[in-house]
Amino acid sequence: QRGGTMATALRLLPGRAPRLYRANALLCHRLLSTTTTEFDASSMVGRGSLVIKQSAASAALRPLRVEVTPDWGERVAVTGIDATRGVTATIDTATNTLHISVDTDTDTDAADRDTDIGSGPAGPAPHAIHVTTPEMFEVAVELLRGDIHVTGTKLEGDLSLFTAEGDIRVGKIRGESIEVQAPNGAIEVRKVAESGDMRMSARSITAKKISGEKVALSARPLVRDSTSAGA
Repeated sequence: QRGGTMATALRLLPGRAPRLYRANALLCHRLLSTTTTEFDASSMVGRGSLVIKQSAASAALRPLRVEVTPDWGERVAVTGIDATRGVTATIDTATNTLHISVDTDTDTDAADRDTDIGSGPAGPAPHAIHVTTPEMFEVAVELLRGDIHVTGTKLEGDLSLFTAEGDIRVGKIRGESIEVQAPNGAIEVRKVAESGDMRMSARSITAKKISGEKVALSARPLVRDSTSAGA
């Protein structure tokens, strides 16, 4: 743990470069939702929360690519919700929370593997989920296979990002609590990460600037306790 501000051009590279996640996945997963790739989140206005979780069954079927883009607006927009792939979305109006679940129906796994469009030597193409949020928003994403990108203007709010097999890239993030973990991949902070309590762990960490009262960085493999996974 370190206090104060960590200077620019931080790069933690232990031993060897980040490993690409394996083509034939270690885990399984598919997707549940509404019936189209767009989801009506117009009821969500102002500060709220986003929770995305990928099941073990879906991760083996295909990877995900999650993109969260904060902007100056007050509303939430979502694409990539697809019931035929097991990606579902629900809104908890009491807490203004958008829940996106990625799961699979094991009865259709074999058929999907045989007919999946976009498959190549490296396996099926990732399924993309894109969420636009207001700048003041809390985000929790837990993937077993896939990449997570947080871009846009800036994101202010508690942030928890985890991918077991993939990379994480963020732009400008700020929150009281920030936890970013990619035990078999790389973390890249393209602009700045600021937090009172920040923890990052990956095979490699590259950052333009990181600052906080309490900062813990680890550039080595991490085994995450299943009881603490998710939000």
